[in-house]
Parts: sequence; structure tokens; C-alpha cells
Amino acid sequence: MGLADWDPGSEPLPDRVEIAAVRFLQKQPACSLRELETVLNAELPGLLTPSLGQLRAVLASYAIETDGHWSLRPEDAPSARRLDLESAAQSLVTLAARLGYRLERDEKNARLIRWMENDQTIYRFHLLASAVTGRILRQAPDRPSKVF
Repeated sequence: MGLADWDPGSEPLPDRVEIAAVRFLQKQPACSLRELETVLNAELPGLLTPSLGQLRAVLASYAIETDGHWSLRPEDAPSARRLDLESAAQSLVTLAARLGYRLERDEKNARLIRWMENDQTIYRFHLLASAVTGRILRQAPDRPSKVF
């Protein structure tokens, strides 16, 4: 099965774990590992239940532990992520101009930036607030040689 055959409604388990864990940490700061594990086990039951290793990988990426309780790192708060994304977008705008590319921003998705040359997409940048990339790879409408 290739990416083209993938069910677009089905996210890979690591992506589901990341999304669910970060969402819970946003709603419930200073939760215990056990609380987070209980919520994720209920949300992702049976064969989808995340391993402790998956859960610890998400916590290592997004959270800090204080006295046995986990909370999102300040730089991973939604407001900080939005500022980072806008800064990255502005840097891509500036760099495109310096390198002589025409820049296009998608009307429906402002986080999609294309560098164009002769009306062809040369580079496509997807600005993401997380490491969840499966959906973008499956939905790629054009296939430039370089995607970032």
C-alpha cells in the first residue's frame, strides 16, 4: 500500500498519540503521567492503546516535569507556536525575494507557502506546529521536487 492508497481519515498511531496528549496537556496543565495515560488509554482503546514508550516520547518533545506533574513547555503553548509560525513565514517571504522566486500563499491554508519559478512550484513549505505530517504528505496536490 502506497501513500496514494492510504485512507485519509486514518492517522498513524504515533500522530494520534501526539495529538491527543498535547490536547490533554493544553486542557489539563500539571497532570500526572498516570492521568495522561488513563485519558489516552480511554481515547485510544484496544490495539490503539499507546505504549509507555510512545507516551514518554511525546512528553520528552512537548512537556516538562515538575514534582511528578507534566505541563506543556512554554515554547509549545499555542500562542508561542503561532508566533513561531508567523516568524518562519516572514523569513520564507524575505528569502524567496532574495533568491528570485515568486511567492504564493494558499488562500485556504496560510501555512502553505510555495516558491514559484516560471509558473511552476519549485519548493513547497508547510509550516506546522507539530511533527504530524502524514496528512500533508497524502494530500499533496502538486509534487514539486523539493517539499519542506
